[in-house]
Amino acid sequence: MRGQKGFTLIELMTAVAVIGILLAIAIPSYINYLSKAKLTAALQELTALKWPVEDAINSNMLAPSLSDIGVSQTSTTNCVLSLAAGAQSGSEVISCTLVNPPYPVIGGVLMLSRSSAGVWTCTSNQNVAASYLPIGCSQAG
Repeated sequence: MRGQKGFTLIELMTAVAVIGILLAIAIPSYINYLSKAKLTAALQELTALKWPVEDAINSNMLAPSLSDIGVSQTSTTNCVLSLAAGAQSGSEVISCTLVNPPYPVIGGVLMLSRSSAGVWTCTSNQNVAASYLPIGCSQAG
């Protein structure tokens, strides 16, 4: 009599159960990683625009636009950019509406706001949980 080859049904079910448990742990962690990476990339794009905005303000340009600071495209792989004048003279808000965000941050907007004193702060809208925000950013109250 020849020996049987292959796996028993119990062995196959055990392997499927183990893979299912691993995926149940890995997928949420991966989604969290994607969310944090998307927001960090958005902050990097916004931070690159701080110095051109500062230069425009120091050149006495009132309410500069994105084209005034040398931005030719308002849409990038991570953001749809906008630049708006703040409530006071010399205050500006650069915002990034996330493009193709992962599920936890759908509708997310990251903003860099400049006060009239020249201090920049990073905030987000309520669609972005504080746990996903880069260091130094907070949720708008």
